Amino acid sequence: MTDAAPSTTRWVSTLLAVLSLIVAGLLAYQPLWSNEFISYDDPDYLTNNAQIARGMTWETWYWAWTSFEVANWHPTTWISHLLDVEIFGGVSARGTHLVNLAWHLSSTILLFGMLFRATGRGWPSLLAASLFLLHPLNVESVAWGAQRKGVLSTFFGLACIGAYGSYVSSAGRTCRSMWYIMAVLAASVSLMAKPTWVPLPLFLLLVDVWPLGRWRKMADVSSERPLSMLIMLLDKIPFALMAIFESWITLDAQKVATASEEYLPWSVRILNALSSYVRYLEMMFWPIDLGVLYPHPLSAPPWSRLVSAALVIVGISLLLYWQRRRWPALGLGWMAYLIAQVPTIGFVQVGLQSVADRYAYVSFLGLFVGLSFAWFDECRRWRIPERASSGGMVVLWIVLGGLTYLQAARWHDSITLFAHTAQVTSHNFIAYSHLARAFMDRGDLDRAEYFSERAVESGWRDPLALVSLATFRARQNRWDDAIQLTQEAIRRNPRCVQAYITLAQIYVSLGKSAEARPWIGRALELDPDNIEALRLRDQ
Repeated sequence: MTDAAPSTTRWVSTLLAVLSLIVAGLLAYQPLWSNEFISYDDPDYLTNNAQIARGMTWETWYWAWTSFEVANWHPTTWISHLLDVEIFGGVSARGTHLVNLAWHLSSTILLFGMLFRATGRGWPSLLAASLFLLHPLNVESVAWGAQRKGVLSTFFGLACIGAYGSYVSSAGRTCRSMWYIMAVLAASVSLMAKPTWVPLPLFLLLVDVWPLGRWRKMADVSSERPLSMLIMLLDKIPFALMAIFESWITLDAQKVATASEEYLPWSVRILNALSSYVRYLEMMFWPIDLGVLYPHPLSAPPWSRLVSAALVIVGISLLLYWQRRRWPALGLGWMAYLIAQVPTIGFVQVGLQSVADRYAYVSFLGLFVGLSFAWFDECRRWRIPERASSGGMVVLWIVLGGLTYLQAARWHDSITLFAHTAQVTSHNFIAYSHLARAFMDRGDLDRAEYFSERAVESGWRDPLALVSLATFRARQNRWDDAIQLTQEAIRRNPRCVQAYITLAQIYVSLGKSAEARPWIGRALELDPDNIEALRLRDQ
């Protein structure tokens, strides 16, 4: 797969590379065929969402564009889920997971094609695409139904970069204009799926440096440099405006879920972000003991950890700047990693996590590309044939594919996933709470009580743990305890929909329907499409 290869041979090699990626992805993610939905976020997005259950109608189309449900504005994501319902005849776990995998495979093939077209180097392009396809950290984005937004936004983000590359390399004005419009459209679809691609204008500037080489061309024609630089900045304006709009609307949508400064001071956020940059790197090179949620410590990391993290970040940055001519792709990949993590590193804390596997889905793209090309650049420097150096790729596929297969299997159901998460993390009240609910649904009350109590003991800040224990107490007919726990959950988080639903269910079970109505009404005020609340209202 090189420029020197004849055209026919190159096409055959490219086709074989694409087929090998598809086969590797299908084998590694084979457990998705039998995986179920989980109890974390999937109910809000899919199984307990009345609008999604209706499928694609004019009303649900309008709802997708205007809803701030689940503290997000992402019409692309909602429309994708609505289309799934039309295709599979309802909310289908297998259908949702296989569509997620299809988007992931499409992004992989797109990444390989873009790199191969821009550089003419097949083996490094194949390695970068393989790392993206098979790295176990990416399993969360693919195996989690509620994370459709991640795989969608990434495909269209990559499509934007690909169209932008064609815009830069095309000669005719009409052709260039068409590619530019396609890039803008792809960027808008990506941002409306998930705001992770807000740094897209900066990514395009990095792409201008490598592999497109626009900065180098300007240096060669110094007389045209000022005008060329101005054009290069001006053509990012539409992307920047979209990113600003998406940031504004996301912050507005997520203000109900954003941690306050009193709850999580800025000093703690900044120090945790510094530490998390290095923690993600550790997870990239040692993707073992991965869980669905790593609880935020709510305090600053130890100073020894902070000092070592700062030394690592500064040291890598200085090294790659020093060797920028030797490893241009790796230096820019490192910059892309630092930039891509900004929206998710914790400066604006949404949720209870300190780090999350899904946040590496976009940020590792630059590192995967940079490491792949740096590896083959070094092989060239040491005169090692690309075919020989690519032999290790088979071993890499086996190792990463095996780890991905195991991780995908852990997403089979809530008990399997959260039992593993509780095992590889400490004091994980979210894992305990979801285990309690899962065992309660299966009628295993002894285990449900055990995990409910552990959740409350280790997660005193989390109202869902209290709701879980309250539900268990209600099943034991300990009604006063159940009401007290649920009211405490509401006091700690007045926007906890599940707490209002649980309290209403308790009153209905006690034959006090009149006392249940205000709580049902409050739940529907917060979440008008909640199936449980609607069912209670209509009883």
